[in-house]
Amino acid sequence: MKKSLFLIACLFIMAACGKDDCEDFVCANNGTVITDNGNCSCDCPEGFSGTNCETDLCADVSCENGGSITLNGNNCSCDCPEEFTGESCENDRRDEIAGEYSGQENCVGGGGFNVDFSITKSANLYPQTNIVLNDIIFDNTTLNATYFGDSIIIPEQPIGVIAGNVSGEGAFSGSGSNKTLTLSYILIAGTNVQSCTGNYTKK
Repeated sequence: MKKSLFLIACLFIMAACGKDDCEDFVCANNGTVITDNGNCSCDCPEGFSGTNCETDLCADVSCENGGSITLNGNNCSCDCPEEFTGESCENDRRDEIAGEYSGQENCVGGGGFNVDFSITKSANLYPQTNIVLNDIIFDNTTLNATYFGDSIIIPEQPIGVIAGNVSGEGAFSGSGSNKTLTLSYILIAGTNVQSCTGNYTKK
């Protein structure tokens, strides 16, 4: 009888000694169980924390307009498309340039002119023409253009006032009310070709 009890005790001890103390410890979100002298913990992947890696550090981060969440260590932020800015990519960059402009324009063989015009957003987004230049060459005319980065491109298009075509390109500098546009364009009407450049400041 004593021998049987001794064997049972040995088997029980062996079973207990062979058991993994962290066998029932669970780490969520692909965390890894760490055992240290019988103490169980989780090694959490980037972006997660908590005793069991249950806390998603980016759960409260939302990116608009096609932005994507990026991780830098355990810091979450939005990587925005070129045409949007802001903590959540909520700002349309075209809002930065929309408004009234005034400046000096010089045309080869045509002298200098004071020019007032406005820039508005079109219904299109990138990569289509997405802004409109109003009254920049003649009153009551509009030019469709593409704003990307700090550049503006005016693809060749008709300008009905003179039955001609116009095309051009330029760039913005500055910020806020100090926004400045430098623009060059070519106006073609029949055999007449006029090249103009201008510097305009946002009012």
